[in-house]
Amino acid sequence: MDLSTVQLIPAAWGDTPFGFFATWFACDGASDHGFFCDPRVDAAIKRAQALKATNPRAAANAWAELDRQMVDRALWVPMIDEHAIDFVSARVHNYEAHPYWGILADQLWIG
Repeated sequence: MDLSTVQLIPAAWGDTPFGFFATWFACDGASDHGFFCDPRVDAAIKRAQALKATNPRAAANAWAELDRQMVDRALWVPMIDEHAIDFVSARVHNYEAHPYWGILADQLWIG
């Protein structure tokens, strides 16, 4: 495939905001393929990641702002937001779910 003609790459991502933006939109991102490089975006990624440890709310706001900028620039277009719903019997106890992997079956017990 000639990557110079690619206009759309369908991809799913369930990682952290840093993992997503650093992979797809950083100048040296693993999946950037040279299509996009903006040092201001690199700086925004680093700034948001640095806020994570000291001010998670500010970090979340920074990631959200970066997301809006990427969508406004049409660099990525969110198509769906997958949310899983687990239905369990009233007899199931100790239901736990991982935010990405879903239900943790080894934590369940039937009573």
